[in-house]
Amino acid sequence: MGHAGKQQLLECVKKGELKGVEVKEGAGQQSKCPDCTSGKLPRTSFPISSDHASTPLELVHTDVCGPMQTPDREKGSRYFVTFLDDFSRLSWVILVKTKDEVAKVFRRWMRYVERESGAKVKVLRSDRGGEYLGKELQTFLEEKGITHQLSVPYTPQQNGAAERLNRTLTDLARAILSHAELDNTWWGAAVQYANWVKNRMGSKGLGGKSPYSLWTGKVPNVSMARVWGCMAQYKVPDQQRRKLDPKAQWGIFLGVSERSKAWVLWSVADQRVMESRDVVFHEGLNFKGWKEHGTSQSGTSIQDPHTASIFEGAWEDPGDEGEEQQEEPEPADPNHEESRETDSTPQPATQADARDDQPEQHVPSTPSRSSW
Repeated sequence: MGHAGKQQLLECVKKGELKGVEVKEGAGQQSKCPDCTSGKLPRTSFPISSDHASTPLELVHTDVCGPMQTPDREKGSRYFVTFLDDFSRLSWVILVKTKDEVAKVFRRWMRYVERESGAKVKVLRSDRGGEYLGKELQTFLEEKGITHQLSVPYTPQQNGAAERLNRTLTDLARAILSHAELDNTWWGAAVQYANWVKNRMGSKGLGGKSPYSLWTGKVPNVSMARVWGCMAQYKVPDQQRRKLDPKAQWGIFLGVSERSKAWVLWSVADQRVMESRDVVFHEGLNFKGWKEHGTSQSGTSIQDPHTASIFEGAWEDPGDEGEEQQEEPEPADPNHEESRETDSTPQPATQADARDDQPEQHVPSTPSRSSW
């Protein structure tokens, strides 16, 4: 019968739906057919585990997503690496150009979160991708006494937490890119913002609390959230404009800064990512509509914008090679450039100061290797 299923055959015979078949006593209890096993063996299901870590960083899930067909606009990245704390479900996203950067990214991310939380990474769980099996990372894990758990080959479900995170972030990113009518070169910023939102949303699995809340002990303040990809106007510093020049320039909203009370924008005029606290938003207007209608409106003023990057924390660390021998300075957020310029001039309060808390984690995946 072409190796049709035993139970299916028996049911057909019992219901009279099949003729010419003689059912022998005990047929349903016969040994399994090796050919059926070889050709049709299904995967054992992997239900979502109800057991979670009881302390921060006790277990960290990680994965790499990519390559994306389109390089990221700001850094030319084609992958993103995620780290997920099993206890709080807080996640970090870091954009990278190649998988070879994973070991370096993990070292720097680990130093940042350990100093921020006061906890230590005990177990790192990943798939068997070459980026996780390389000598550089394996040596580092051994030196730090970190257990490395690996999924069974060709069984990505065993790294399910990271897989689900990747799917969640890419689904959200696709949605906001579509709404903003921006092309896929903006995928990096979209994934970053999706992660920012996800970390602040309550979850049934966490008793209604958010990952951010469990990680920091604070209720997340999302008053600075805006429609992603909407047009905005930011103040041009007095020192950078002439008397009759406009006081405001146009930008695209990309997110909320993780290191200061400011918004992250893409400056249309300067073609760069920057931060500003003095912003007027036009949430019903996206870049496509702005170009089509040639909109021109005035902005307001409060604080000078400064250059920034929301993508890779250039927490560049020249002391990597001798980290055990040298005392390192306080690590910066692993999703931002250490070289950012800051304005030391006292500034008046702004609407952004309404925030009570600042997200200190980041955005610092799973082999959802699909492209956009």
